[in-house]
Parts: sequence; structure tokens; C-alpha cells
Amino acid sequence: EEDITNNFRFALVLIGTHDRMSTPEFRGREHLLTMRLSTDLVTGEEFLPFLESAYILANTRNSGGDEPSYDAIISTSENIWELSFRPESNRVIVLLTDEEGQSFYEPAITKEEVTNSTISNNFIVHVFNESRYYLDFDTIVRNPANFHTLESNPDAPSVFTSLRNIFLNICPPAP
Repeated sequence: EEDITNNFRFALVLIGTHDRMSTPEFRGREHLLTMRLSTDLVTGEEFLPFLESAYILANTRNSGGDEPSYDAIISTSENIWELSFRPESNRVIVLLTDEEGQSFYEPAITKEEVTNSTISNNFIVHVFNESRYYLDFDTIVRNPANFHTLESNPDAPSVFTSLRNIFLNICPPAP
């Protein structure tokens, strides 16, 4: 069976606070340190080491961080990362977070701005989060099936099963 991700390209944008943000030289410029492009669009095989590194990094931190999810979504849909999208590609953002929708930009990005940007730039958005934050993302995901509830620290197989279902939904196998 052919891997359903053969025609997919993946990029990883890491979001969250940076340890140095508490120092005075970064006050007022915190948003500059909240997101980082880890890799441009690459094959699934090339992407996995980046994903593994992000997982290891997340599990070695002593504390959590704040995640500017609205900033990450709009930055991706407006392509500030200059990702190498093919013109005919389906553009999908998958956000995994355990926090409410928020922005660190000044002025703060609103849910409506994020929704409008994803629509005008033809992005489909899937969000994995706790159900209590659904209303922070409902208009952004547009389809309630694109909000994936992850309660009480799901295991990796559950997350990957959900991701596989997203891929199958975007690019169903031939009959």
C-alpha cells in the first residue's frame, strides 16, 4: 500500500515562549521570540527528525510556555515564512496546543483576522486542543470536524491516528 503522505510536504513552526524573554533586553519585543520556522516544506521522511527534535525539546523543558496560536496561524497563512508552496497545493495548517487562542502581537491579532486570513489565502485549519477552547477556534476551523478534542494528555498513537484521518480526508485513496 502506498503511503498516503507521499505527495505531502511538511513544515514545522515551533511556537511558545522563549526562556530569555524574562530578561530586560527582550521586554516589549517578546513576539520576536515566540515562533521559529524549523523546516521548510519537505517530505514526510525528511520531516520526522524535525518532529522528533521538537518532541524531545518539549519534553525536556522544566515548565510550559505561552503559545501565541493566533500569531502562528496568521503568520503561516500570510506566508511570512516564505514556504515553497506549489500553486496547486492544498494548504493545511495543523495546530497542536493546550491553550486558548491568543496573540502576543501589538496590537493583538483577533480571531476574526485569523479567520479572514485563512479564508482569503485558501487554508484549511485543523486544531487539536481541549474542548473548552473550541469557541476560540470555531470560526478558524470553519468545520466542527476540524477541531480535534485532546483531553488529559493523549498518547502519540491517538494523535497520529487523528493526523492520518486528516490526510485521508484531504486526499482520499483511490477506489
